[in-house]
Amino acid sequence: MVPQSVIDRLFTAATIGTVTPATGPAAGGTTVTITGTALDGVSAVNFGATAGAELKVVSATELCVKTPAGAVGAVNVVLVDDAGNVTKTSGFTYTA
Repeated sequence: MVPQSVIDRLFTAATIGTVTPATGPAAGGTTVTITGTALDGVSAVNFGATAGAELKVVSATELCVKTPAGAVGAVNVVLVDDAGNVTKTSGFTYTA
């Protein structure tokens, strides 16, 4: 078994700085840019429980993803990262 401290040194956890835009239609399809750190290990972005589409990791500090359809209201933005999931609570709001 590999100690967690070794894993932490090998895989830096991502962080979320901004989600732009932070709102979009409930129909989905909004291209969102997420900035932060260590984003090059992100393999998926979830909006609430639903995965976004067309994930493109631009660099270690920026990625783009299209929002899926969702219910009106705020949802958590969750980065599925090789060092563990990272959540921005109420990071995106669907509008009518």
